[in-house]
Amino acid sequence: EKDKGEDYEFVDESGMNTLEKYIYKGSSFNENIALMSPKPIRSIDYKISLPLTSKTLYQVSASNPQVKTPYGIIRLDTIVGNKVHCSLPDVENDRDIKIQAYYKDGRILPQKGSSSNTEVTPAKRKLYEDYIKILEKAKDRVKNDKIKTDKDLEKWLKANAPAALADDEKGNRKLVIYTFAGPVSSVAFSVSDSIPQIKNFNVNYSFDYNDDDGNYFLAMDFAKQKSGFLNKEGKWIVQPQFNEHFRKLNRSFYWDQYDDVDNTYWLNRQTNTVQKVAYKIDDPKIFDGKYVKIEPRVNGLNGIVDATTGKIVLPMEYDNLKFKGGKYWWGIKDGNEGVYDRNFKLILPFKYGNVDIEGDYFKVKENDQENIFDASGKNLTQNKYKNIKGTFHDGLLLIRKMEDKNKHVVSGYVYVDKLNNVKINATAKGYEDPEPFSEGLALVENASGDKGFINTAGNLAIPFKYKYAYSFYPTSKLALVQLNNNSYVLINKKGVIVKNLYGEYYSQDYDEDKNTWRLKFR
Repeated sequence: EKDKGEDYEFVDESGMNTLEKYIYKGSSFNENIALMSPKPIRSIDYKISLPLTSKTLYQVSASNPQVKTPYGIIRLDTIVGNKVHCSLPDVENDRDIKIQAYYKDGRILPQKGSSSNTEVTPAKRKLYEDYIKILEKAKDRVKNDKIKTDKDLEKWLKANAPAALADDEKGNRKLVIYTFAGPVSSVAFSVSDSIPQIKNFNVNYSFDYNDDDGNYFLAMDFAKQKSGFLNKEGKWIVQPQFNEHFRKLNRSFYWDQYDDVDNTYWLNRQTNTVQKVAYKIDDPKIFDGKYVKIEPRVNGLNGIVDATTGKIVLPMEYDNLKFKGGKYWWGIKDGNEGVYDRNFKLILPFKYGNVDIEGDYFKVKENDQENIFDASGKNLTQNKYKNIKGTFHDGLLLIRKMEDKNKHVVSGYVYVDKLNNVKINATAKGYEDPEPFSEGLALVENASGDKGFINTAGNLAIPFKYKYAYSFYPTSKLALVQLNNNSYVLINKKGVIVKNLYGEYYSQDYDEDKNTWRLKFR
């Protein structure tokens, strides 16, 4: 209906079923889809049709510097070191024309930057010059009364207009200088098709019903507009009683909101009841199979609750709590750090300025000393060292020692065992900047800065032949190294290349939950 310029929408809800009404009244910010099923749906198969452009790769070179594309001509002007000078059609979407520069060994070089200017092609320049000449002639004819009316002028200009540009010369163009991470050997351009093609994809979406959920499925009674819990047979085991905001946080905790006040609930599976609790969930993740971090308010102090019993096992009085290595609870209390085991038995009291956990060892910094403690809380180093790198690996600990020699402070590195006996004097053997052992090998370098690896006997196991290197990953037992040609590869413990990596190394990070390292190249 329309009235006084305003639009109204009228929908007859009388013919809708309860599910259709729920979808119709759902949030306008989301697409709502509903399926009727008497049992929980495990997966849905559906087809998606998308307009996608395919790509064509055009090679250019000094002998073949120009190619014709759907957008116009691409021209390679010159390659100078790590810079490529070229002329391109000025497309609306830069992704439609993408340059690829190659190193001499075929690797794609990362792009560092670019600059561009509008180009006036020779054909377009001549067209502009011809138009100026025609206008000058028209001006003279008007002065000499050979053209007397607007219609005469329009007719004369049409008759004497320069020839139109060819299709491949009509578009705007730009001169571009691309800069890459290394010297460029060859160049190609990836060009999207000008007309997107419809492509179909068959997709299977599986619902993540956590096995730990057991018989409990959060569901809504559409007639009552209330939520409760169903079992696998579709019967209510917790009657519908919660509002439309009732949401799952994890298998044991839920959340809702009334009048801008949010509430947290614990699902008691022993009594099939839902109980409101006097705390909030700091992180919905479940640690060690049953523990959840809680707080009294948003951004409040942390505690731990046992999700299976609903009992608080650590009070909410910690600045931060983290579950480390699948075994230990590290925390900060009143600004000091300490450690519990997985059963909340205190290993290190909360009195240290810094505690790092590596495997089953704890590196502690207090005052001017660094010490290593084991899982029982025993101090293995007994205040002997001020500078420790890492913790014990392969039975050895890397120590940096500072000595005064001829009024100059000289540093040296040694590896000691758990009895603090020196096993490898790295500095005396000529090894510089050593790293802790990993998988029986330790990264070291020589006086020239070349990288290699030694074994636990202190002997060189993999020669000094790498420009840069990282320690061996315990998960894969491989190491990332950079060869002298600047390329990166993964090697095994014998120094054999097992995988070539392309692109420029960017960063790496460790996923503690999955116990995996992720390398990033660009």
